[in-house]
Amino acid sequence: MWHYRRYGVEALLALGKKAEAVKFAEASRGLNQPDSVIDQACEEILISSGLHEEAYRCYGLSAAEGNSYLARFRSVAKRYPMKDNAEILADLIATTPGQEGKWFATAKDIKLYDLALELVSMSPGEPKTLTSAARDYVDKEPEFALGSAMAALRWLCEGWGYEVTSVAYDRAMDAAAKLDNIDEVADQVQQLLESPESSATLFVRQSLAVRMHSHHSLVKKFWCEQLQKDKNFVEKGHSAFHPRSTEGTIGDHDRQKNETAQAKKQFKNQWLKWSLVVFRRFSKWCQERT
Repeated sequence: MWHYRRYGVEALLALGKKAEAVKFAEASRGLNQPDSVIDQACEEILISSGLHEEAYRCYGLSAAEGNSYLARFRSVAKRYPMKDNAEILADLIATTPGQEGKWFATAKDIKLYDLALELVSMSPGEPKTLTSAARDYVDKEPEFALGSAMAALRWLCEGWGYEVTSVAYDRAMDAAAKLDNIDEVADQVQQLLESPESSATLFVRQSLAVRMHSHHSLVKKFWCEQLQKDKNFVEKGHSAFHPRSTEGTIGDHDRQKNETAQAKKQFKNQWLKWSLVVFRRFSKWCQERT
C-alpha cells in the first residue's frame, strides 16, 4: 500500500537515488491506490532534478489539485511558470472531453475571451457564472458580455440552471445596446425560445414574458409623460426637442432649455432603447404561444 511504500520512496531519495525512487513509486500503483498522490510525489522528484518538461508531460496535469477547474489551472501554472498559460489550458481541456464549458471561467481569467465563448458553446456551462461574466464585462468587453449572456440563455433553455432567466436576458440586452445590434440579439433570443417544446423552454418563455410586460408598463408610462410634455410645448408655440421660438423672456428661454436637456437625457437611457424594440417583437409572440 502507498501509505507504507511512500517511506521507501523517501529512503531512496535520502540515498540520492531519484530514478529508483520514481520507479518504486510507479510500482506502488494498484487497486484503491491514490494515483494523484503518487503522481504528485513523482512530479516533485522530477522537478527537483531539473526535469521540468518531463515532469509536466508525465505528471503535471494529473497531479493538479484544486476544488474547481480554475484552481486546477492555477496549481499547474504556479508549478510551471515557464509554460504559456494558453498551452496549459489547452492541455487541461484535453483531459476532460465533453466538459469543455467547465473551463469557461479559466479562459476568461487569462483573458482568452474568444476561447471562453467557444468552450461554452461546446458543452454546458453554469448559467450563473455566464451571467456574472456578462455583468462584469458589459463595459470592458461588450462582445464577450453578449456572448456570455446568450450562452446563459441557451443553457437555461436546455434545462441547465434556474431562477436567473430574466437576469441573463437583461445582461444580453445591455450588451446589445452597447454594440447597437438590438434587432439581431432579439432574433437570436426568439430562436432560442422557438426550440422544441420542453418544460425548461416553457419556464424560460414564461419568465421572459413577465419581464417584457413589466418593461412595457414602464415604457408606456414614460412615453405618455413625454408626449404630454411635448404637447404642452406645442400649444405654447415651442417644441420639446427642437426649440425654434426666440420670443419671450430670458427666463422662459432658460426654462425651455433646461427642460429640453432633461428630456434628451432621459431618452438616452439604455434600457429604453432596447425595451421598446424587444417589446414589439416579443409581446405578440408571447400572446400567441401562452
